Amino acid sequence: MSNKIKVAQFGLGPIGQSSVRLLAERKNFEIVGGIDIQPALAGKNLGEVCGLPGLKAKIYPSFEEMGKKVKPDVIVHTAGSRAKISFEQCKPMLQKGLAVVSSCEELLFPAHRAPKESAAMDKLCRKSGGRILGTGVNPGFVLRSEEHTSELQSPCNLVCRLLLEKK
Repeated sequence: MSNKIKVAQFGLGPIGQSSVRLLAERKNFEIVGGIDIQPALAGKNLGEVCGLPGLKAKIYPSFEEMGKKVKPDVIVHTAGSRAKISFEQCKPMLQKGLAVVSSCEELLFPAHRAPKESAAMDKLCRKSGGRILGTGVNPGFVLRSEEHTSELQSPCNLVCRLLLEKK
């Protein structure tokens, strides 16, 4: 019997693929599948798409399709920036009582942008035992140098050089 946490990745764009690579480095996680709506990815090997030849998990076109084959404990959601859309994407997972961790910025404090949806998700989670956590981390937000340069240098008397690099 494995004590590893079974994780599936929802959204396989650049952020999702990075998430898979980071999860693969952790010994306490078992990546059991990926989900993406791009028809070209359905049925492919998640490891091949993410540059991890040792990973033998499949990509599914939907959470419902994946659920017929594998049962994750946690879903990492990296498919949106808007609370309303992200809630709709996560709803089937929450109905199954799963834990969802999302990079959606608006889920950091969802009641601000989507108060009705937040109340509905809270009610759903209380009923199903599901959990959702918005980390609010999006690389586009973190590296908008034109907007954040003054904030980054504010504690300094003199800034000679500032380099922001997206990897």
